[in-house]
Parts: sequence; structure tokens; C-alpha cells
Amino acid sequence: MVRFLTVSEFSSLLSRQNMLAFVIFSFLVGIATRKSGSAADMFRKFINSGNAVMGNLLVMVMKLAPIGLGAYFAYQVGTLGPQLFGFYAKPIGLYYIFGLFYFFTIFSLFAFLAFGIKGVKRYWQNNILPSLTALSSCSSLATMPANLLAAKQIGIPDTVASVVIPLGTTLHKHGSAIACIFKIYIALLLSGKDFFDPTNLIMAVGITLLVSIVAGGIPNGDISAKC
Repeated sequence: MVRFLTVSEFSSLLSRQNMLAFVIFSFLVGIATRKSGSAADMFRKFINSGNAVMGNLLVMVMKLAPIGLGAYFAYQVGTLGPQLFGFYAKPIGLYYIFGLFYFFTIFSLFAFLAFGIKGVKRYWQNNILPSLTALSSCSSLATMPANLLAAKQIGIPDTVASVVIPLGTTLHKHGSAIACIFKIYIALLLSGKDFFDPTNLIMAVGITLLVSIVAGGIPNGDISAKC
């Protein structure tokens, strides 16, 4: 639990294995910057400039992402095709069907509860870039700049988006949780154990909570294990 929240060396904050600690550090830096007032103006401008640069870099990368995504799936089908269409076909097919249903239905419901029909329209009009980023990178962290931009376009206040999105990126990932449950189900099925046994269910929930906090932020952290 300590390793989730902090690191022994400052340089370790930049490791993909310590993203939660990096988010906590970022919040502390932000709070310290606000408390510093006008003395931190130059530092604040530097952070804002870096955010703008990374946003434009993301747009440039996304223009080439479909090529990389196509090459990745071509490689996976060529090397793992027989396995994917054998024993794993039904669980993976069920996962993708449920994932698509959840993606379009539940998130539309969230948008409706927030702002009615207008909220649903605004959400899907501005959710194209974040969705493509998530699909091509398989990383919740990689979608953070796109989500922050989409939140601004939707009309969400910066004070809300700048807190909720970084926290949600690390602590609240629906897709990672769904994928983890399916992977645990397959692992238990292969080992001849009952997934619905209370002990196994508690274990699955515990592992899913840890995985959704850590693995989802790692680029390709979900898809590699799934395949």
C-alpha cells in the first residue's frame, strides 16, 4: 500500500509503475503553486505552456495512430489467431459485446443524468478524440490531455475537470475492471476452479481493484494480458 502512494527516489515518479504517486505529487505541486501566489507566475506559465505543447503533440500522434493500431492487430491475429479463435473466442467475444454495450449505454446515462439530452449530445460530439486515443493506446493516462480538452469543450469548469480527470484516470477505470474480471474468469476456468465460489469472488474483486488502479494506466496494460 505504501508503494502505491509514494516512491523512494524522485526519479521513480516518472516510471509508469508509479502513476498514482505521480498524480499525488502533481496535486501537491499544484496546491503549492496556488499558495505561492504571484511568485509562481513564471512556473504557472511553464506548466500551461507544457500542457498546450503536449496537447498538440497528442493530436499529431493520433493522426498516425490508426496505422500503428492496424499493424498491431495484424501482428496479434497472425501470431495468436488460432488461440483467439479457439478456447478464448467465446469469453473475448462476450467481453467486447458487453464492453461496447457498457460504453454506449452507461456513459450516455451518466451524461443524461448530468445535463439531460443536451448532455448526451455534447458528450458524444466531444468524445471522438478521447475514444480514439484510448483505443489506440490502451492507456487511461494517455487519454488525459484529450479528456481535459473534451471537458472544456463540453462546458465542464476547469476547476472540476482538472481534479476529477487526473484522479479518475488513476483510480476509476471501468474498462480495466471489466477486462480484469474476464481474465480472472478464464484463468479459473482453465485451472478447473469455480469462479462463483465466494472465496474466488472476493479474490477477484480485490485483484480487480488493484488492477484498475495500476495496470489500466500502463500503455497496452490491459490488451497484452488479455491476448
